Amino acid sequence: MKRFLLILIAYLLAMVQLGARGWFPNLLLLLVITAAVFEERNFALVVGFLAGLFIDAGNPQYLGLNMMVYLLVAYGITLVRRLVYERIVYLFIFGALALLIRYGLNFLLSHQLPVLWQMAVASIATLVLLVPVYRLVKSLFNYQWKVA
Repeated sequence: MKRFLLILIAYLLAMVQLGARGWFPNLLLLLVITAAVFEERNFALVVGFLAGLFIDAGNPQYLGLNMMVYLLVAYGITLVRRLVYERIVYLFIFGALALLIRYGLNFLLSHQLPVLWQMAVASIATLVLLVPVYRLVKSLFNYQWKVA
């Protein structure tokens, strides 16, 4: 039931993300990061894949780009999380790397970046919201940090 609810939340956040402006924080990326920290590797990859699929289905200009980005973020965090223990500073490192992957791959594959001030505001807002979303998901689903 927890997993179904997590996928449903990902779908709803994707719909919010599709209707948002360029400076809006990436709430779906926050969900993928927290799912990758708390869930098993296979399900974290499923959440990353579906999150990207939901975004790509709503904006099919570069079909597969968001799937690849969210899948890489989920895979990377599941690989690295066994090396670190639960600390808030690691969340910020994960979030910054996820944003770097997102904007870097978007630029490499589509040769487009959002307006600089919009990208800066969205990145800062995403990193500021990372800890509250992490704690909300942790308390809502009674999760523990997965080390292996």
